Amino acid sequence: MDVINNITEFFTGNSSAPANPDPAFNAMLLKEAKKKVEIGIFTRFFKKPVLILMEILSYGFALLLLFVGIYFYGQVDNLLSAIQTLGQGSEVISNLNWDSNNIRIIEALLLVLSISPALISFLIGRLFTKARKRINTMIEVENMIDRVIYNLSGEQQ
Repeated sequence: MDVINNITEFFTGNSSAPANPDPAFNAMLLKEAKKKVEIGIFTRFFKKPVLILMEILSYGFALLLLFVGIYFYGQVDNLLSAIQTLGQGSEVISNLNWDSNNIRIIEALLLVLSISPALISFLIGRLFTKARKRINTMIEVENMIDRVIYNLSGEQQ
């Protein structure tokens, strides 16, 4: 009969077994759930601070990369004047015409290339933020389960 209940629960998400209002049984189920959810000392005192540090560092690095990208983008004028000079030289040699649209396209590409590392670092920071929030949620759930177990069984955890 347990196999049929497991199959029903797998497909529907609801168990066909009758409800068991026994507090001792429910406390036992919660203790098993707590063991599966339990975050532990490693996550609370080691992984969580490391995630916060990595999050702060990645956001700071993203900001630094953004300023460096904008600084180098400001220095593009010298590069573009060199490209225009080369373009004028190639126009004389091979009749290629470098108009202002080509220069604007190159300028836009340089802007995207200079800012894209900052964007990637920012997205990595968002991943660290999401992981930290998930750990906080799991710690809250673990504490709630502890309280329910205490309320059902009346024993100190």
